[in-house]
Amino acid sequence: MKLKKVLYCLSLLFNSLYGIAQSDLSLFTKGDTTAVNRLLNQSKELVSKDPQKAIEVAIQAKKLAEKINFFKGQAYALKNIGIAYYNMGENGNALGYWRESLNIFEKISEETGIANMLNSISAIYINQGDDKKALDYSLRSLKIAEKTKDKLRILTALNNIGGVYFEKSATHDKALVYFLKALPLSEELGDTYAIGTTSVNLGEIYYVKNQDSLALHYYFKSIKAFNNSEGSPYSYNAIGKLYNRKGNYGLAISYHNKALAIAEKLNGSLDIVQSLMGLAKTNISKKDFTEALIYLKKAEKIAFKHNFSGELKSIYESFSNVYNQMNDYKNAYVYQYKFSAIKDTLYNIETDKKLGSLQFDLDMQKRDDSILLVKNVELQELRFEKFTSQSKFKNYILVGGIVTLMIVAIFLYYNNRQKHKAKTKVEQAYTDLKSTQSQLIQSEKMASLGELTAGIAHEIQNPLNFVNNFSEVSTELVDEMNEEIDKGNLQDAKEIANDLKQNLEKINHHGKRAGDIVKGMLQHSRSSSGVKEPTDINKLADEYLRLAYHGLRAKDKSFNAIMKTDFDDNIGNINIIPQDMGRVILNLITNAFYVVDEKKKSGIENYEPKVTVSTKMLNNKVEIKVADNGNGIPQKVLDKIFQPFFTTKPTGQGTGLGLSLSYDIVKVHSGELIVETKEGEGTIFSVILPS
Repeated sequence: MKLKKVLYCLSLLFNSLYGIAQSDLSLFTKGDTTAVNRLLNQSKELVSKDPQKAIEVAIQAKKLAEKINFFKGQAYALKNIGIAYYNMGENGNALGYWRESLNIFEKISEETGIANMLNSISAIYINQGDDKKALDYSLRSLKIAEKTKDKLRILTALNNIGGVYFEKSATHDKALVYFLKALPLSEELGDTYAIGTTSVNLGEIYYVKNQDSLALHYYFKSIKAFNNSEGSPYSYNAIGKLYNRKGNYGLAISYHNKALAIAEKLNGSLDIVQSLMGLAKTNISKKDFTEALIYLKKAEKIAFKHNFSGELKSIYESFSNVYNQMNDYKNAYVYQYKFSAIKDTLYNIETDKKLGSLQFDLDMQKRDDSILLVKNVELQELRFEKFTSQSKFKNYILVGGIVTLMIVAIFLYYNNRQKHKAKTKVEQAYTDLKSTQSQLIQSEKMASLGELTAGIAHEIQNPLNFVNNFSEVSTELVDEMNEEIDKGNLQDAKEIANDLKQNLEKINHHGKRAGDIVKGMLQHSRSSSGVKEPTDINKLADEYLRLAYHGLRAKDKSFNAIMKTDFDDNIGNINIIPQDMGRVILNLITNAFYVVDEKKKSGIENYEPKVTVSTKMLNNKVEIKVADNGNGIPQKVLDKIFQPFFTTKPTGQGTGLGLSLSYDIVKVHSGELIVETKEGEGTIFSVILPS
């Protein structure tokens, strides 16, 4: 269900903003409330045009409402501040103000405001990917809205709940229930966008259930509602997808072309890419691979330009499939590699989102604790003022002291409870974070293995070629030896036998070489045994240098760099965990190749990329250096490079764990990882290990 995700996001955006944009401000008409009303209306008009200014005006409204104890005005001011922050993409601030607004609405029993805020808070948790909390707030809003017969809030809550259940195929039946309730309500309210989004979501569910007639019914209903507006291309593409599955390729192409025409007219880049993908997949089904490639190339160009990662994943997979069916295995491999790379990128993005959600929960917990502390301090100050104003009455001193002690005791008890709850939440968040970090670490290891694969393939080809060539020659020598024996020329036969023996020795040598390469690959992929063993560090460094170079060359044929080695032959074997130290060396070399390649691409005249790997015996220590002549590391980030998840690479090109893991591995070996850098000139990473 590739297209579903896009429409789901549109549906959520519509419902969350629709629900929070409606304010019944006409109630504020008496006395000084008129000024509050005017400021609230002004801030409401500014939330989309100038959110920062809207916040300033809403704060003025809030202060004035507090001055005259106008609680409803305070609640709506907080609500408007939250809307402004939401429009600015600052979900944490928006959530904080909406929760304060909700608290006031609940205190004054303003049910319309309560339902409104619950839906708005639900939208925040939907954006954070926290389905449990999103459902909790939406269901509470729905219950109140149904009680007050507030149709707008009922529609918003129904669509939000349906949208959360829609995300997972296992809960499609639940989504169906809520969307089927939302559709007639959106028709009653005459909201064409709600009709269109709800209808197409229903169509998608019936499509998954293979109930094509119902799916088509709702798809066509959505087309009528959208009336060639922004949502139309999605609906037309959905129909095209359905007819492709049914084998009616003519109709499928017709509907994808309709989607493409509207998308181009509206300049909708994502819809254009999805329409081109629909045409490509239909032609793949028809076995018209030449036509399919034309559409795939157009789609790839636009998707790459706009960084549509999800669509690029599908495009690369389709490319690989087409080339494979055309027996063009070289291009099939290239696109399969691209597909795997972007799939890893999407996994990292999803992981970052999970980490962001955990951090978001921690930040909100800290905010709650701070607010609680401030309120407790204010309470204590108020009670102290009251106590001192009555201090002239001696009889009240004792009573006041007892009351104060009771308040302190209650405060301490309550504070301990809150701390315990906060501690539990933080511990759970920390556990989740550690679990996610473990997954990322494994991902980093697998990513480095993936980069090695092409280099390993290149390296292993050489000894295999030798084995094949010497085997062929040896077969001919055996035939010649048999002929000489038949002729009785034993001396010539012995000479041929000696040549044959030399060939077998060479076959054995190169066979072992191939075996060593495979062994090294297996060591790199498997979890570390944690057992140190004597290892030739020069051989290890040289092997990973060549593997890293050929791996990068396989990904980018234009990549080139001068490789220089300077190994100290006096080192011999040292006790290390080879697969772990191999990961360190591979990471440092790969990073070096990356930075020199980036500098080369910047267009500096007469620049020659160069990476140098050297080893040296220093007293009782061994030094391994990886030097490059790249751009160096900026001083402002130098202190952060060994921190987990910190990376200077663009989004999707690194997890930020490579140097952090390398640093930890070197520490486990009782060594040091040192960096020397000069901006514009290059960087040297030195690994110093005990010999």
